[in-house]
Amino acid sequence: MAKTSVTLPFKASFSSNRPLLAFLFCLIVAFVIVGILVGTSLPALMVFQPILFIAIILTALTFFGVSKKTAGLLFVIFLLGYAIRCQNIQPGYTYFFGFDSYYHARMTGYILKNGAPPAIDPLGYFELPKKYFKLGFAGRFFWYFSAAFYKLFTAGAPYNKSVLIELVKVIPAFLGALISMLMFFLVKELFGRKAGFVSAFVAATVPAYVYRTIAGFFEDDSLGFLGLVLGFTFFFRALKAKTISKRSIVDALLAGFFFAFMGWSWAFYLIIPMLLILAGPFMLLLFVDKKFGNKNEKVSLTAFTVHFILPLALFTVLLFFQEGFKWLFQTISYFESVMPFSVGSTNIGFMVGSGFIVVAFAFLAFMLRGIFAELA
Repeated sequence: MAKTSVTLPFKASFSSNRPLLAFLFCLIVAFVIVGILVGTSLPALMVFQPILFIAIILTALTFFGVSKKTAGLLFVIFLLGYAIRCQNIQPGYTYFFGFDSYYHARMTGYILKNGAPPAIDPLGYFELPKKYFKLGFAGRFFWYFSAAFYKLFTAGAPYNKSVLIELVKVIPAFLGALISMLMFFLVKELFGRKAGFVSAFVAATVPAYVYRTIAGFFEDDSLGFLGLVLGFTFFFRALKAKTISKRSIVDALLAGFFFAFMGWSWAFYLIIPMLLILAGPFMLLLFVDKKFGNKNEKVSLTAFTVHFILPLALFTVLLFFQEGFKWLFQTISYFESVMPFSVGSTNIGFMVGSGFIVVAFAFLAFMLRGIFAELA
């Protein structure tokens, strides 16, 4: 009997990617060695940690379908964005920018030394009422996140004031460049690869995104944008799915998680429900319009509804213990504040806004009537 051989796809893939695996292993070793040097005696070397970190991430992504060419271009975009934002890391800049940055750095230091921030701020403004000395939830996620990066970038080294100062300078520059690079994946989902590269390049270099807090201020907004970009990336991936599948559900859940990630990080997270509420009807119109007239492809309004509501529902659940339903009431309050026109006891702005929503849904109903007629 002739012997038959079975070729395992993953074995062939492993063999063909051995040089890439060796490169990834060398990057990880280099990252750990630099981290040890940073944590012991050379904190200034931390400036190279983000470069190694992104190289590791992009190399790993090539095993999940990202082409080597795409990974290389994204690495160049990251280097460009990081170099632009590293102005406060150059020699001679002993301290860092922003009054709030010192507060966040101090709280991160407490976590590194004691494992948690103090219940009562020992350096609160003495002229304020005592109730303001008690630390709330605001900023805690950012402090713990920064402390985790301190441990990662120093290979687990104990608290060191000089190293923490370098971290305070490096993290905003790193996050700004990282978020700029991730803009590629968000825009690619909507308009394709070429538009993704252009958007990432613009985000890495545009002054409006370089010289604000992303560039050099150690504050929670430098982290909040990460959840915003990743959340909408997975949100649009889920929304583009024609039917409900395991992948689309995972994308929707990841979108909800990263939306909540922004909520944990930064108070500006209210932009998420505001955008979803305002743009929801129009997203559905675009979704319907792309499928209109194609008799060979059924329109799954159920899939659209699930993929739209699931991220918002998970976002609400994950934020509940920190914010409750605060986001809902604040969103309504913001809508009322931008439509304040009142005549006597009648809120004209609210009526105009309500009319806008009614017209949008009427137009939607008109479009759906034609769709269902085509499917009948």
